[in-house]
Amino acid sequence: MAELFDYMSWNIEKFSKKHAAKEVFRNIAVVNWIARIILDMEASVLGVMEVTLGDGADACVLLKDAINDILNQQKPGSGSWKVLVSDRSVAESHKEKKKADKYAVFWDSKKVDIQGMEIADGWKVKFADRSPLYWKTVLGAIPVSCLLWHAPQPKNHQKEKTIKLLADLATTITANTNIQKMVISGDFNYNTGSTAVYKPLTDLKFAGLFDGERTTLTTLKSFLKDEQNRMKMVASGDYDEAFLASAYDNVFIRDLAGNYNAKVCVPYVVLEDIQNNVSFQIVTRLQVQEAMKKAKLISDHMPLVTTISEPTQVRPTGFTVWHEPASED
Repeated sequence: MAELFDYMSWNIEKFSKKHAAKEVFRNIAVVNWIARIILDMEASVLGVMEVTLGDGADACVLLKDAINDILNQQKPGSGSWKVLVSDRSVAESHKEKKKADKYAVFWDSKKVDIQGMEIADGWKVKFADRSPLYWKTVLGAIPVSCLLWHAPQPKNHQKEKTIKLLADLATTITANTNIQKMVISGDFNYNTGSTAVYKPLTDLKFAGLFDGERTTLTTLKSFLKDEQNRMKMVASGDYDEAFLASAYDNVFIRDLAGNYNAKVCVPYVVLEDIQNNVSFQIVTRLQVQEAMKKAKLISDHMPLVTTISEPTQVRPTGFTVWHEPASED
């Protein structure tokens, strides 16, 4: 059967108006750079974590507008993206209220519909701090339940016990909605390659599309400590080893297939932007350092993209590191 939608999951670090307005390059703000990536990856639904409590909702509107502006420049009237921003992920009355942030769901309204979005704190499953976000992505008559979660920080993560809460929530939602098709994505703040920790999800027939793949940006300090070796990695095309640190983000699917799975290595894409810009007359080592700094301006997590399809289609193993598309003359 046909593809359903192209989904992107991204923890955009402390996403606020101030963050959105920072310049990656001259006259290219973070919000515009992110919009370009979303469209280049052909996403039709985007789940964002770490939207700030203050003006994060305004930043999301700026991003939605930036996406539509690019589309409208290409073809007038073609921009049809919408956005919904959630309530806070930890209730004001909760003892861990200081850990709260918000989520946002962006979607191309010409391709899919988003229904029933809410913080999933009313399903009788109690989380230690941040609760996941729930919504339904609907394509025609086909609904897909979706959960997006910014899990507890690693120091507060209780491994399998923490993931078991998410599995219990998925079970409860399925029982109440009778929808078997489900996508669970997010920043899980624990090594996604740990089979034992994620067993509560795999026992429910969920499959991780990016198990064990590094998704967080290494610090510039760590890069410089091992700069000689990391520069060799960059030269050989081993961008994960050179630029990335922890395997925290993932997309789990059930009763669905992920036909195309891509991780955008942000520092590599920024490095390509730098190398293609004639105004940067600097040596390669400094170019790489500049790419690390600019990637950090955007986020400390990499976006994950997958094409969600009916389960009759075969899901290939592995993932693809995205490369800048060749410009057309």
